[in-house]
Amino acid sequence: MRSNSAWLNRDFWVCRNHLPVVRYRAGTQKCWYHGCQSVRPSENARPEKIEEPVAPPPPPEPEPEQEMCAWKDCGKPARPGSKYCSRNCSNKNARYRHRLRKRSDDEDDEDEAEAIA
Repeated sequence: MRSNSAWLNRDFWVCRNHLPVVRYRAGTQKCWYHGCQSVRPSENARPEKIEEPVAPPPPPEPEPEQEMCAWKDCGKPARPGSKYCSRNCSNKNARYRHRLRKRSDDEDDEDEAEAIA
C-alpha cells in the first residue's frame, strides 16, 4: 500500500487510505491502522502558518433604560426578564389585584340583586 497522505492544515495531516479519512496531529509520524504503510507528509509540503489580523472589539452597546418595578409602592429597578424587583413585590401585587377583583365582584352581585328586586 502506498503512502496516500496530505496536510489538512498546519496542525493536522490525513491518511486517505481509509474511509472515512483518518486525521492525525502533526507530531504523529505514521498511520496507526494495522497494515497501513502511510507516513506523515514531508515538512516541505506543510502549509505555512497564516497570521490572521485581529479584529478590533465591537463598540460597547449602550445600556438600555432600566425598567422600574411594577408594584405601586416600590421604586427599585426590575430584575432582568421580569417586571418586578423581587418575588415579594410580585406577590404583593397579586394579593392587591385579587382583593380588588373580589371587591368588584361583591359590588356586581349587589347591583344584580337590586336589579332583580
